[in-house]
Amino acid sequence: MTYWTSRWAGYAAIGWTLLYVASKVHFAVEGRIGVTGGPRVAAAAYRDYGPGEVAQAQWANAGSGLLIVLLILLSLWP
Repeated sequence: MTYWTSRWAGYAAIGWTLLYVASKVHFAVEGRIGVTGGPRVAAAAYRDYGPGEVAQAQWANAGSGLLIVLLILLSLWP
């Protein structure tokens, strides 16, 4: 019973993380800071970034999410 529950939780974590990755890709393509469903980021927050750095940061966040998915998949490997 515990084995099935832990696998289910792992797959749920993968699903939620992939949604996070998709939102980060969307924000990277648009060059926006923030998270889906979160508050609108003030224009002043963009001053800390150079040209193209917002997209780079969001792509890095998406890559981190994919790394987490890989680690979860490896933990579920029989």
